[in-house]
Amino acid sequence: MRGDFVFKILALALLGFFATASSSLSEEGKCIPRNGTHNLQPNERFVGLFHIALNPPDFQDRVAIQRHLVFSQTWAGTILEEVPGKTGGLCSAVPITYRLPDLRVFLTVNSTARQIEREKSICTQALEGILQRSLPNDEVIGRAARMNAYFAKPLPPSGDKPESEDADTISLAALPLIYEKGSVLHALASVEWTSFGTVDAAEFRAWIRSQRSPGHPLMEAISRCVPPPGEFDVFTVAPYELPESRVLPSGQISLSRSPGGSIPTGPLRSAVIVGESVDPPDAMIWSDVKNKYCDREHTFAMTDDSSSYPAVTVRLRCSGVSLQDFEGWSIIYCDPEDCVSERVEKDVAAAVARDPEILDFARRSSVTATPRGPYLVEIK
Repeated sequence: MRGDFVFKILALALLGFFATASSSLSEEGKCIPRNGTHNLQPNERFVGLFHIALNPPDFQDRVAIQRHLVFSQTWAGTILEEVPGKTGGLCSAVPITYRLPDLRVFLTVNSTARQIEREKSICTQALEGILQRSLPNDEVIGRAARMNAYFAKPLPPSGDKPESEDADTISLAALPLIYEKGSVLHALASVEWTSFGTVDAAEFRAWIRSQRSPGHPLMEAISRCVPPPGEFDVFTVAPYELPESRVLPSGQISLSRSPGGSIPTGPLRSAVIVGESVDPPDAMIWSDVKNKYCDREHTFAMTDDSSSYPAVTVRLRCSGVSLQDFEGWSIIYCDPEDCVSERVEKDVAAAVARDPEILDFARRSSVTATPRGPYLVEIK
């Protein structure tokens, strides 16, 4: 298979690594899917969703945490290519990094004959063999690293609704300014996108070897549906207890679009970020902020004496981002069709940040005395 063709395949599949979560149901509403579940194509059959237990890094070591994230995403990229390669295209895998230090793999069979159970067994054995014995070559590692870097790199938004992409970029750029330095989640949020593209192949293969233990299988099948409330199993919570990652008090965050700034050019000039309280925690579903606050009109009274208008009615939009599936955040912004000037946009964002309902969301999303927001983001 030509390298450029594989590069394009990786580009499409790896898109899921950096995507935000959204509400989703499957099997006619009977199943709330776990994170890591993907839609099946017409020619695909589901084989299994697998939890891949990896050895944790030193949670007190920022470099070790970031190295583990880069290597685990690199391994996910090589698995993505190796599964179809080692099964002649019969099987496909979509791996994601899930709650440091682990991975999840969504495994499918691409062609179904009368021997479907045999085909599923082939796919499962292929994945197990890759995890336990295979060591990717430099070329495969390089392709995975380039794709991870490509999707981690902040790019100017495009399409019919560029403000949605811009909101996601703003969220990811703001998180390192929200978490306290020295915390695990700050280390994860502040990994430079270039780190994903600079993977030393020999060091990476040594890291893979360090994840393997004789007689201890790396993978274990889990249900792709979240169990009913109160019946969560070990896979619905982080397998390792992370040290607490505190957040800074609510306030203003400044981001720059200037050359060398933290974010590329985009349409938004102001936004508000607030913590999400998601229940159940392992489902691809967003809760209160998006469901109860966004995609609807709000009227805000302008309290600034210099304002030329006493009130404004606008439609607010939301986008969600999850940091390694540990904590979810919502970014709230004004629809550009309503906020036609920079002044209106800034006034609306300030009004959202002091809205009692948003303040309540922030308090309820935190398990500590410090509310998770709101943070008023100003973009220059």
